[in-house]
Amino acid sequence: MRVRSRALQWGALFALWGLLGVASASCPPSEARIESVRVAWVIDGDTIKLNNGRHVRLIGLDTPELGRDGAPDQPFAKEARLALREMLPADGRIRLQRDRQPRDRYRRQLAHVYLADGRNLSAELLENGWATLLVLPPNTNHAECYRDAEARARVARRGLWSLPHTQAQSVQALTAAQRGRQYIQGRISALSQGRDSLWLDMEGRISLRIDRDDLPYFVDSPPHSYVGSEVRARGWLYRSRGNARLHIRHPVALERLGATRGDNH
Repeated sequence: MRVRSRALQWGALFALWGLLGVASASCPPSEARIESVRVAWVIDGDTIKLNNGRHVRLIGLDTPELGRDGAPDQPFAKEARLALREMLPADGRIRLQRDRQPRDRYRRQLAHVYLADGRNLSAELLENGWATLLVLPPNTNHAECYRDAEARARVARRGLWSLPHTQAQSVQALTAAQRGRQYIQGRISALSQGRDSLWLDMEGRISLRIDRDDLPYFVDSPPHSYVGSEVRARGWLYRSRGNARLHIRHPVALERLGATRGDNH
């Protein structure tokens, strides 16, 4: 069985987490059918291979990338993979629960992954700072629970959240060269509407795009309610006609600063 790592150099690290009393996140499974499977190999912090050959991508999170083709590992990539290995039981037995979209574009199965005791592995990784939140509709089950698990790690500066580059970047500091997944902070100054999307202008520097198809997720946090608010936003940054855009898919990707519990968090 190749799943569990016994690497002694990491033993002290995980003992330390236990001494610090990191809480176990609770994002329990729904009543939908759960499939019992066995893990053969942990590929990285958010992807596993089953003994039947299937690859499973955990829903709700993103972990640092392991280096490929000569590129270096991203910070904490190996630690995230090891953390996932150490969570698994000796026999590799886990439980999968699907969401609405069964597979991603790489044909990997998408699932919420549980241990026999009910622990949700995505929540555990987020809680301990080995991963960052990634909610992609229509797979939105446990989105708020995953958000809260990550928030606790961020406040405590665990794992990835101990690194300066993981902190939200001021929108004023964005450069023209930046692309890809970003985490930014600034004030929403205006709302405009297009045929297919709504746009939240962020201090005249960047526009947050919310597709009309995703508006049902914003029923409790309507886009107009963000105008005038300081927010942290995460999403995919791209450029269109020289303008910076950040695609927002779900309210958990748009955190209103100073919001109380029960508001947009």
